[in-house]
Amino acid sequence: MGILSDYFVASPKELRAVSARGVPKALSQVDAKGFGLVPLSSLAQLLDAGEDGVEPGDPVRSGGGYAWFVLKLTAEVVDALAALPDGALEKTSKAMASTEEVDWSPKEVRALLERLRELAREAKKAKKAVYLWTAT
Repeated sequence: MGILSDYFVASPKELRAVSARGVPKALSQVDAKGFGLVPLSSLAQLLDAGEDGVEPGDPVRSGGGYAWFVLKLTAEVVDALAALPDGALEKTSKAMASTEEVDWSPKEVRALLERLRELAREAKKAKKAVYLWTAT
């Protein structure tokens, strides 16, 4: 089945509704199965937005044994995604598709990055955060 990965926008109050079942449908989200922590770290480095892409420390929410968990993306990654121009999007997509961590075509990576860019822009406008929900 692989590692499930969903990126989503939420306020602290909305975050409480996230569980082992996943992200509530009412929240803006992107299904990104296979594009979890390791690819996010590579993306953060490509965007010159830090090394990990997520805030340090324990997950902001998790289930027993960390079968599922939620991490908050750093402000640097969200800002870099929100500001990503189309030209850089193309270059970044090709670079990500060529990494070992991503088994997607440049076109598939570009589609994901476009959706993540929109999530980042929505989060900034609404003064909310972007999170990564992961389950195995």
